[in-house]
Amino acid sequence: MTSYAGKVEIGDLIQELCSIAKWQFVQVLVWWISLLAIVTSILGVGIGICDALKGMMSVVIPNVAARSIIAAIITVLPPYLVAVWVPNAFIAVLGFAGMILAVIAVLLPVYLLRQARIKKFHYSELETKWLTQSSTVAAVIIIFCEIFNIL
Repeated sequence: MTSYAGKVEIGDLIQELCSIAKWQFVQVLVWWISLLAIVTSILGVGIGICDALKGMMSVVIPNVAARSIIAAIITVLPPYLVAVWVPNAFIAVLGFAGMILAVIAVLLPVYLLRQARIKKFHYSELETKWLTQSSTVAAVIIIFCEIFNIL
């Protein structure tokens, strides 16, 4: 799996991990873990979106069964159509989600920590400037890498 100039697919990564593992049990375990990670991610996000849509449509559509069916269709149909018509869209969206996660999970807490102007922290590690600065630098590097990957 030497791909210095091109992009590597997730399936290629899993296949390479399986070829590195000499035991059949480890190869099967790698495939099952990756499959379960994808399935649980799809289920969790799908259930969350469907539930949120049902809540938003509760005023407009009073029938619970119709509301559930419409929310399920709105949840499933657009990603299905994108997956069918746009190859590798899932991987691109995951990269973009990683960039958003770097903003929400790292930059936002660091920003809020600086804006709070707390005199005495519960955790003494939060008082060290280099820790928040290195977190900020790591998040900015992740964001630039994801922007570079998108382009």
